[in-house]
Amino acid sequence: MASERNSALQVFGKTLGR
Repeated sequence: MASERNSALQVFGKTLGR
């Protein structure tokens, strides 16, 4: 559960290109 949320967070950060 938390693993999937963490993955989504990382993907979001990558999408932002921060």
